[in-house]
Amino acid sequence: MRPLFQRAGIVIVLLALPAAALAQSAPADFKGLATLIANIITAATGVVIALGVVYYMWGFVLALKERDSVKGWERLRTQAVWGVLILFVIFFIWAILRVLENTLFP
Repeated sequence: MRPLFQRAGIVIVLLALPAAALAQSAPADFKGLATLIANIITAATGVVIALGVVYYMWGFVLALKERDSVKGWERLRTQAVWGVLILFVIFFIWAILRVLENTLFP
């Protein structure tokens, strides 16, 4: 599992490189800094949602391969329940971030 996180970190860094190449000068005030941080979090949230959906679908497909046995059905049910729960949490956090962004930066 560790190489997966290392690869994900490399992908995130590579996705962030264009933003660093087009970087402007440092923010002049706190509002500029807060806006910069909010934009980074918004972009990262989209990446996390996409990775969560891909991981859920991948696990679901792997569990479907083993549906012939009782153990396979147990794994499928567990994967489905945890996947839906985790996706709900991810979208809930995304919604909270959107509310905060719309409240603080109208």
